[in-house]
Amino acid sequence: MNTIETAFSNQTHQLMVTVSRHFFISKKGILTYQEKPFAATLNNYQSSKKELLVYYVVIDRFSGNFIFQVATTGKMFPLADFLYYAWRQDKEEDHFWGLPESIAIPKAVSSPSLFSGLEQIGVTPFNPTAGFPSGGHVIKALEEHLWSQILYRSTLHFRDSIEQHKANIYDLILGLGSHGDCRVIWQSNQPSDHPKKIPAYPEFINVFKTENSSKGKLPVTLTCAALNNAEAFPSSTALPRYFTAPLEKLQFSEAKLEEANLINDEAWEEGNTIRGIKIAYQALELSPFCADALNYLSLYSKYYDEKYFLSKRAVLVGRAALGDLYIKKNTGSFWVILETRPYMRALLGLADCYWHKREFEPAAEIYREMLILNPSDNQGVRYALGYLLLLLDRKEELDAFFIEHGEEESCFMLYTKALHLYRTGSAAADETLQRAIATNKHVYSYLSGEEFMPYREPDHYSWGEPSEAICYVSDAKEAWENSPGSIEWLKKNMQIFKQNTLAATENVTIKQVLQNFLEEQAARLSKTTYNKYENVIELLEASMESYSHNYLESNEKESFDLHYNRQCDEGDEEENIFCSLFGPEKIAGGAVEFLSYFLPHKVIGSKDLLKTSATVVKKLGQWLFDKGYIDQGDLNRITEEAVKAAQELPAIDDFEEALFDYLAETDFNDEWDEADELEDVFEVIAVKPGVITLETFTAEGKIEIEVKVPLKLSKLCQVGWQMSLLLVKTKKGWTIVEAGRVSY
Repeated sequence: MNTIETAFSNQTHQLMVTVSRHFFISKKGILTYQEKPFAATLNNYQSSKKELLVYYVVIDRFSGNFIFQVATTGKMFPLADFLYYAWRQDKEEDHFWGLPESIAIPKAVSSPSLFSGLEQIGVTPFNPTAGFPSGGHVIKALEEHLWSQILYRSTLHFRDSIEQHKANIYDLILGLGSHGDCRVIWQSNQPSDHPKKIPAYPEFINVFKTENSSKGKLPVTLTCAALNNAEAFPSSTALPRYFTAPLEKLQFSEAKLEEANLINDEAWEEGNTIRGIKIAYQALELSPFCADALNYLSLYSKYYDEKYFLSKRAVLVGRAALGDLYIKKNTGSFWVILETRPYMRALLGLADCYWHKREFEPAAEIYREMLILNPSDNQGVRYALGYLLLLLDRKEELDAFFIEHGEEESCFMLYTKALHLYRTGSAAADETLQRAIATNKHVYSYLSGEEFMPYREPDHYSWGEPSEAICYVSDAKEAWENSPGSIEWLKKNMQIFKQNTLAATENVTIKQVLQNFLEEQAARLSKTTYNKYENVIELLEASMESYSHNYLESNEKESFDLHYNRQCDEGDEEENIFCSLFGPEKIAGGAVEFLSYFLPHKVIGSKDLLKTSATVVKKLGQWLFDKGYIDQGDLNRITEEAVKAAQELPAIDDFEEALFDYLAETDFNDEWDEADELEDVFEVIAVKPGVITLETFTAEGKIEIEVKVPLKLSKLCQVGWQMSLLLVKTKKGWTIVEAGRVSY
């Protein structure tokens, strides 16, 4: 018999038993993939040094529906037991069941006892010949989806995971058949006398038992009479003990936990996630109390059921490792104490899982606990708690929450506070929302759907930027949608904000804005301090006039060139074109360039001037934001650069003074060949006593040079600085002959 023409489901089945070409179980019990295909078959698998996977599959030839189990070359399944499992109805995989009228059996697994037993239960067996479909596409699909659904999406790479994720694999293979869902086709094309129920297990298995049925490379049945129980198949494939053992059964060692944490640190640093997962297993094998290894596995798992299991275990072992007395003693200082961080990360992971499961109260309770343990809230759980309290409609708790956190002027806090005030009918709602919009004006676009919300949150965000709005909306959107009229209210306030901003900036130039800033400062500053402010603002204007026009858009550049040429034609070179033509939205970029380039390269001034410049620019940024001239993003750019400049510029001034003194005192009259000199802008990449390592790039590629310098210079120098130097190579090595300005 070799027919491939079938008229209905369960007319002809096909049995396949195939050794995997890529998957094996390591000595540690880990499901592992090898890129190079194995050459093992049913005829030679005993010679393989690895324990390879073996696929047992029964395919319905009419519908393409199938069922599978996975064994290993170290423990093969009896064929009769597998067939009983495939055909029985009372199992979890109930999309496939019932006796077929015939079944194709490969010659490699055929035996008289198998054929005889099948015939006795009313199934006609036959060996397929040339032309019968091989079923290889099913094996290929299984291999592909074991990789994608377990090695890629799961972080539990064990045989147990195959059973856990079978439903996903069936959905991907059977649910996407070329003619529709194979399971639906199978169900809807059964004759009236199908599916045929299978005999009870003892009756079924006994017909296969012969003198030779338990012998050979692939036995048909087992010899153990005690196995006459259908529930014994498939055999258990539990997770390793460090995932499941009760804590009282585990021995705690602080020394082993410290060592396990060091091992797991390598997982966090490992760029390849699959290798990182194996490192986490090593840490857990050494100490099952390594909560951070479980945190790593939870973070990289793409299954929330798995994340929940791992995070819950991480909280359990993390709390046990610290101990209740330690937790009580150090409450309020968590996260600051490094050994508490794995437990805090575990709590955050578990709360996120509860949120995803829409179990909001347990999630909120964890966030409350975390804020008690760490009031400084380095993990930002206060924002998540605010969103959940809105979803839970806890008005009184929100009132208390904002008494404690309401002074914070962040996008995350202000938008949530504004929504709470709106829901309670507070008169302060509009004013709070205006402040929220000022921190990030992109939130409305994502809440309203005007902008597309990406499927994945950004890994990082910047204040005032779309990335921050996406992070806020992804968590808070449901609370807004559950508040009738709130998004329309936000829209109206956006229009008011734009009108106010336009009124504040319309026809106002940089020069006018800077003059207004100085006039307001004059009212509160002493004459001496005001003169310093005025000097800095003059230098800022000079910087923008010299460089900011290089960053104009094409239409703005045309306008600038027109005014510049007109001024040149009129012979007036004193007027500040850029600052008189453009508005305050250009100040942020100009201020950053002023601090990072203009001051260190173009201005020779005192250390006091450098410090004052950073202070004035920082105050200017806040003033511009308060007046509505710039948004939160620009304020952050100015503030961050001013803080950096306040630290770097005075240090650079000290270094430059010492460098120029050194060059002035050094008598370098030796002649040198041009081939022995190198003049360029160098970056400091390393500093040690008496030696500065510099880096630059030439036509030949990257060059690193060690330069010997006095101890004073190396002590003052910092990695990351850039300096213009002329270096000469002597018998004693490279030395600095000439130097220009230094910048950070």
